[in-house]
Amino acid sequence: MVNDQKALLTLMFLTVITLGCLNGTTSQGPESVEVQELSVNPAQIYEDSSTTATLQATNVGSMPAQVTVEEEGENILVDYCRDDIFTIEDFSINAPPSTEQGDNEYNMEEGDTLRMNWDLDQTGSVPLYSLDCDLRFQIPFNYTVQAFSQIQIKEETGVEGAQNLETRSSSGPAYFNIETVPGVSGEQSTYITEEDNDISMTIGLQNQRTEDGYGLGIVNLEQEDIEIEIPDELRPEDLKGEENQEVQESMCEIPGSEISLNEGSSSDIRCSLEVPEEISEPASIYDITAEIDYRYVKEAGTRNVEVSPRG
Repeated sequence: MVNDQKALLTLMFLTVITLGCLNGTTSQGPESVEVQELSVNPAQIYEDSSTTATLQATNVGSMPAQVTVEEEGENILVDYCRDDIFTIEDFSINAPPSTEQGDNEYNMEEGDTLRMNWDLDQTGSVPLYSLDCDLRFQIPFNYTVQAFSQIQIKEETGVEGAQNLETRSSSGPAYFNIETVPGVSGEQSTYITEEDNDISMTIGLQNQRTEDGYGLGIVNLEQEDIEIEIPDELRPEDLKGEENQEVQESMCEIPGSEISLNEGSSSDIRCSLEVPEEISEPASIYDITAEIDYRYVKEAGTRNVEVSPRG
């Protein structure tokens, strides 16, 4: 009997945040759920027979992954020549008891393994020649990543300010960071009242290309998945006290309502902040934070099944 599983596989990774310094942003390497086994057995069957497909994935990253699995796992086994050649007779999941968080929901700590099996029954007639079916598997992740940067405003160039401003980026398949164009002082992220008028800030998102990490995968997000927090002091007068969504729509250029990044490609959000005319201290520091929710879909691979007519 087919297990009653839910309609979404989501791997929600908590973001690894690492401290950087004034002249550079650092992050740890990608955190991942890695495919340990992808198989079909037997790979050659006769009509009216069955075969079993197996996918085993392990959390090899340092952060927990929350997993919810769709009914019959059809968001993982996304193509099985449905109805034309195969139907899913049974679907099962094996996971450590400690990972179960509720109906069809799992919380995978580092080293935890999730194993999924699909029993596929061959249906329909088979002609005199054999039929082939490429079973295709993919793993969709839902990620939340954050970036942080400090901006320093000085009354004048000779004022002694902070030597080390904090900047943080996040790990995962998409690298996420904040950068600013230096002002008249030439110091990174430092600006002078009455000399600098605005601050050019870029929030970069890159689908990282790695040799042995994620393999082929696409990053997808929508404009409403982006949240940028800009302090009132760096906003124009008419936007002080307004909601973040209205502020970022007015002060930032987001490249389209939907963003899709293939492996190795990137996209930039560009914002223009205002340098305040007056500050309460000779040098003041303001925090900029940005958060993006995105979906990463990794192609896990294909396995072929050959169906032959009975002699």
